[in-house]
Amino acid sequence: MRFRLLATLAVALSACQSAAPPVTGPLPESSVYRVDAAWTTDAGTPFALADLRGEPVAIAMVYTSCGTACPLIVRDMKALGEAAGTPLRYVLVSIDPETDTPERLHAFREGHALGDEWTLLRGTPSDVQTLAAVLGVRYRTDPNGMIAHSNLITLLGSGGDVVARQEGLGTDPASTVAALRTAL
Repeated sequence: MRFRLLATLAVALSACQSAAPPVTGPLPESSVYRVDAAWTTDAGTPFALADLRGEPVAIAMVYTSCGTACPLIVRDMKALGEAAGTPLRYVLVSIDPETDTPERLHAFREGHALGDEWTLLRGTPSDVQTLAAVLGVRYRTDPNGMIAHSNLITLLGSGGDVVARQEGLGTDPASTVAALRTAL
């Protein structure tokens, strides 16, 4: 009986020690999670950036009808995650919220085989502009409806602070991964 009690306590203690402590307290002043906006996921559910708190996040701004850079950004985000060797959360925010409905975002998810660790978001045009400014993403729509935009992946620490930025397409993620390891 005593052995079972000790074994149960050891298992419980081990589980408590391996669980990540909850992240509490105020967000850092530099936290991207301070952008207070009402986002909607590709499942049509409300989402707050602060819900990402507590884990490293790779975030990028894309649009679903892009046939050139945006699929490459997704590919580069996947490569970043593989190189990191640590679980990452991925977030894609649409820079075309008028067109990118939850249904279109969901189709993009399926078309690019994005798993549960990926969050696809849309917001109001104003909220998208605010987040773009905070992340340093520049974009503009041309007369043909195409959107020219920065090819930027931003890596956020557990509190939403910017740890690294990876600019360009097909970029070696080594320096971004090194910044992540330093931040962790």
